[in-house]
Amino acid sequence: MKESILLFLESKDARKFHLLKHLLEIGNEWQDGRVLATEIGCSIKTLPAIVTSLNQDLAAIYQPQEATIEHRQPGYRLTSGLISEQSLLINYLEQSIAFDFIKTLFEENQLSTVEYCLNHYLSLATLTRKLNRIKPYLIKFQLALNISQAKLIGPEKQLRHFFYHFFYDTYRDVKWPFSKLRQQTIVDEVFKIDQALKSRVNPVELVGAAYYNAVFQN
Repeated sequence: MKESILLFLESKDARKFHLLKHLLEIGNEWQDGRVLATEIGCSIKTLPAIVTSLNQDLAAIYQPQEATIEHRQPGYRLTSGLISEQSLLINYLEQSIAFDFIKTLFEENQLSTVEYCLNHYLSLATLTRKLNRIKPYLIKFQLALNISQAKLIGPEKQLRHFFYHFFYDTYRDVKWPFSKLRQQTIVDEVFKIDQALKSRVNPVELVGAAYYNAVFQN
C-alpha cells in the first residue's frame, strides 16, 4: 500500500520525489540529463528548474550543503547518501491539499467542506479535482469520499484499515502523527496486551500495532 500514498502528492512534488528516489537508488553516480528527464517524465528543458526546486526543498530540511544535487554537463548526481526519502515525502504530503483534507477529516469530529475551502482559499471545483486523484487509493480499501459532506463512506473495519495505512505508510520511523495521543502510552498499552497474550511480536510489529491502536482510539 505504501506506493499508493504517492497519489496524494501534488504533481510537481511527485516529480521531485521521483527524482530524489531515483538518484538515491543509483548512489553517487552521475546520471545523464536526458535519461533522468525520461525517468521522471519531463523535458530536458524543464529538468534544471525541477532540480533547482528540489535543491531548495532539501536545503530547507537539511543543513546547507549536507544534501544537494550537482549539475555538470551532461549530467546530475546526488552528493549525499544520508538523505531520507521518507522525510522529503512527509514534507511534500503535508503540503498536499488532498492529504491535509483527509488528515483533518480524521482529526476533527466534524468538517465543513465550505469552511475548509474558505480557510485554504480554494474553490470547491479545485478541491474536488485534487481529491479525485486519490480515488484509486480509496477503492483499494472499498471506500468512497463524499466531498460535499466531507465524509468517507464504507465499512468501519475498512475505515480503520485505511487510516492505519494512511498514517503508518507516511510517518513510520520518522515521527508520531497523533498529536492527541502520547506515543509511549499507546506503545505501553500494546506491549501489555502482547505480554498478556504471550504473542512476542517483534519491534516492527509493535510499532504497527501502536498505530492501529491509535487509529482505533480516535
